Amino acid sequence: MFPALLIILFYLLLVFVFSRSSSRSRLEDENTRILRHTINVNLDILQSELDTLQAIAANGRSSSDCQKASELLQSSAETAKAARLRVGLSNGLELENLLGAVFFAMNQSTEARRLLNACIHR
Repeated sequence: MFPALLIILFYLLLVFVFSRSSSRSRLEDENTRILRHTINVNLDILQSELDTLQAIAANGRSSSDCQKASELLQSSAETAKAARLRVGLSNGLELENLLGAVFFAMNQSTEARRLLNACIHR
């Protein structure tokens, strides 16, 4: 009877361990899916902003502010392009870092918009 009880306890322990790791894996998969979606949505927003600002920059005056805005837009576009290529291949911490890079690129486009507004309204 004692060996049968040990076998049952061992089996229950295995079931518990595997169910916890399985639920953890599902949670990690869901977090990865959500993070990828968030990155893709922000990349779409960024691309729309870049398209608009690059058209404005092409028609802007040649000043140091306009030049700086163009450089920021170029850097932001390069970051966005690299992020698009990596988002489907990355997991976990890589995705978190990628989201940070996308937010940085969005900040660059915001600064470029501010500089372009100064160029246009002079």
